[in-house]
Amino acid sequence: MNWIKKIGFSMVALFFAAILLYGFSQSPDQALSSELSKQSDYFYFDFSKDSRTLQSAIPTPWGFSRNSGNNEELEDWLRHLPILPKGSSIVSHTGDLLPTHDTFFFGRHAGVLDMNVLHSYEQCADMALRLHAEFLFAEHRESAIRFPYKDDHLQYTGGRSRADLESFLVEAYSKINTRTIIQDFQEITAQELRPGDLIVQEATESNGLGHLFLVLDVAINNFGNKRFLIGEGSTPAQSFHLVKHPFHLSAWHKIEDFLSDLDKSDLGSASLHRLSL
Repeated sequence: MNWIKKIGFSMVALFFAAILLYGFSQSPDQALSSELSKQSDYFYFDFSKDSRTLQSAIPTPWGFSRNSGNNEELEDWLRHLPILPKGSSIVSHTGDLLPTHDTFFFGRHAGVLDMNVLHSYEQCADMALRLHAEFLFAEHRESAIRFPYKDDHLQYTGGRSRADLESFLVEAYSKINTRTIIQDFQEITAQELRPGDLIVQEATESNGLGHLFLVLDVAINNFGNKRFLIGEGSTPAQSFHLVKHPFHLSAWHKIEDFLSDLDKSDLGSASLHRLSL
């Protein structure tokens, strides 16, 4: 019977370790609708009253706290992104549920962004472009919505028209991809990485599709160690979601380990890039 006790003890230990690493997404923090009641124009896309902010849905690991850097407005906006209730599925642009359902601590994703998918073009790189544009639109800085493209920029000129913004984004999706981002966006180092930055795997001859991840948040401990929340869209076009580490229960990543895992993937090594706002 001792082995039964040992298994039981191990399960309990694993449970509490998961709490420390991942936290309860249904913690007693304020719900998103309450948090945003004083900020009614924080987002210009529809979201559910049942959603929670990123920062309340995903607590920091034990010993870490969220860190504010040189881009506080964007960091604060990203931390208030609406996240669907835990257990929500990723949905394709056609409304189909994709087989990435997250139950309790297990599953492929750590949370799903409560934001619609505009178009079948809105895949991994496109979701990153959209979130940058949504931030600037929410800040009433629509004249700053521009993306480097070849030797020039794609510039938004539609003012406060939501329809014009979405039309501009769909046009941008048809031109900008992982390859042009690597060529045209500012390259940075892992030490410079901050929320809003891009982790990009370029398309290869054997795989015509590259991939892109967006850094959503950063936490730091007293020793200066950092952990990052990382999100992605994918193909087919689908809900933007948070990436969970494949071998442990945390939604927070050590960037060196994350990049090392990408090195071993089919697409190979990634480069880091920044869209200057």
